[in-house]
Amino acid sequence: MINRILALVIVASLFCTISCSDKSQTDNQDQSVFAPGGTAVIALTAEPDNLNPIFYRSSDAGQLLSMTHDSLMEMNSDFKYMGKIADQLTWSEDSLTVTISLNEWRWSDGGYISADDLISSLKLYQNSELASPRLSDAMRNIDYAVAINDKTISYTFKSVRSDMLSALGYFVFSNSDRKLILKDRRQVSALDIESGMFILEQWNHGSSLVLIRNQKYSGVTPNLDRVIFKNIHMV
Repeated sequence: MINRILALVIVASLFCTISCSDKSQTDNQDQSVFAPGGTAVIALTAEPDNLNPIFYRSSDAGQLLSMTHDSLMEMNSDFKYMGKIADQLTWSEDSLTVTISLNEWRWSDGGYISADDLISSLKLYQNSELASPRLSDAMRNIDYAVAINDKTISYTFKSVRSDMLSALGYFVFSNSDRKLILKDRRQVSALDIESGMFILEQWNHGSSLVLIRNQKYSGVTPNLDRVIFKNIHMV
């Protein structure tokens, strides 16, 4: 989860404090007001190993994925898990089952994320043949998940633990990307359809990555049009 925390710090700085604009400002313009648009350039100290949420290992990859893929729950600045794609959570009396209603959350191709998408994505992480390094101990505590309808899902856990919400912080995949991962396994270095605020536009391996704003994003729209990550090789 350290990768996700680092990503939140980067994203917060991008959208709350350094929104850039290509337009020139007049001398009498209020400098505290930022115009939307523009490009941010950020240094990466290492090349991401891949941008496949099932198989990535590096912190750089985790930072980038947090900008292109959303999850059911997300850790906030107070280190508490809050709903992202999730809307309302209702726990059973024994605290082993949580029923979650989903927000209307879109894929970058315009389709909507469903309860079945969340279940199928979870199964990828738990697939023993894939042996995902991202399968956390918290996720192993999920016994099973059930789609009540397209916008409602329930998770039942094996035991009551303090990390149950963190188990629901996994990235969700589109149906086409799930099929691609199952077919080509670790050969898939990036996914085609995103759910986050940015979309991967270009990856020049060993040099740079370019993210552009997701025009169909269901969350808070980022101010930046584009973010360029440039590799800075440390000696």
